[in-house]
Amino acid sequence: MKVCGRPSLSFRVLTVAAAGFLMPAGARGQMMSGGIVFGRSVTGSYIDQTRVYSLPPVEPGGPWTLWFGSAWSRSRDWVGGGMLDIRFTDSWSLEVNGLFRQLNGQSASFGILEKRPARGSPHQIVTWQFPVLAKYRFQGQKLRPFVGLGPAFRTAGNVDDKAPSHHGIAAGAGLEFRLGTLQVSPAIRYTLWAGDRHGTYESDQVELLVGFSRTPETAWRPFGPRASLGFKLALNLIGDYPDTREVWSSPGYPGDPVEVFRQPYTSAAYTSGGRSILFGPAVEFEVSRGLSFEISALHRPVIRRRRFEITSATFGTFGYSTRLRTGVIWHFPILAKSKFRLRKRPFFFGAGPSLRLRQTYQPWTSAYGVSATAGLELRGGPVTIAPSILYTHWGPHPRNALRRNQADILLSLRF
Repeated sequence: MKVCGRPSLSFRVLTVAAAGFLMPAGARGQMMSGGIVFGRSVTGSYIDQTRVYSLPPVEPGGPWTLWFGSAWSRSRDWVGGGMLDIRFTDSWSLEVNGLFRQLNGQSASFGILEKRPARGSPHQIVTWQFPVLAKYRFQGQKLRPFVGLGPAFRTAGNVDDKAPSHHGIAAGAGLEFRLGTLQVSPAIRYTLWAGDRHGTYESDQVELLVGFSRTPETAWRPFGPRASLGFKLALNLIGDYPDTREVWSSPGYPGDPVEVFRQPYTSAAYTSGGRSILFGPAVEFEVSRGLSFEISALHRPVIRRRRFEITSATFGTFGYSTRLRTGVIWHFPILAKSKFRLRKRPFFFGAGPSLRLRQTYQPWTSAYGVSATAGLELRGGPVTIAPSILYTHWGPHPRNALRRNQADILLSLRF
């Protein structure tokens, strides 16, 4: 069927919009730059507060005892992480940060007639902050002032139920200037976090930050021609907990209200590690043709499975199972990678040190190890897809509760 006449206005508008959406961002004038940000907080993360507690008498008829319980910031917190800046015009851009900050506090109890001690028991909460700022740059020759405003989000690994809030609003101002091929951006940032339900953490936070990034070149290479930004999704092939079996016997208790425990019985507990999804960002730096360095930050939930069984002569064997997330770990493999072709396909292997940071006191585990990886790289336009295997051997720890050998299967997307 032949259609005559000019296309309608709505059809032409939709065609232009679709072409603009499918066109690479660099062709529309948008540019991305990536870099690092670090600094230090000006304000403490914990509210300085003291409360009075009454303790019951030790002996009947004795006096009640009054105690003070105090909590305060231990030190000013260091802040550091990565940044991505998407420029729409010469003046307007969208900046996204991923910042690590450990909230350091301390607490102590002391008598009513005593002074608060200079140091107390430490409290450390691991957080990742993600401010998303609409940024405006003023015109300037060498120095360009800028301001930014937008929402802020954060995750927290807590040692108890007193969690900081997960959302807020951030505003900042600073100067931007060039230092060779780098852009340096000292700034002051204010974040107003929503209050937490226990009133433990300071909502008003001020941080002094310095950002280092490359001058924007193309939309697909925000870190320059030798660096690329990516994302990893993974699944652990080996459970984090080793397989264990504990068995103990009981002679039975005739007076027990539960009938099964009145006669001799045997209890058994089986522990193993469960499967979990790992994910996180990655940056790769090309040193020369066929040689590169890759740094990843993998968010790793630690899963433990347990099954309890009770066996008695009358009731046979019965039990129940539990699946518990005992903690969250951030895994940082730092790998030197060599690339080669095998049967015309691009393979790679790599090795290097690994670090990890736990977000809770449990489980006890070593903070350092060594990793090795191998995989295949497939190119699809501006995206590199790389399935791989990552093996890590962790160092010893006096109270290690996890396996020292780990193997994960990963899928990487890199731009």
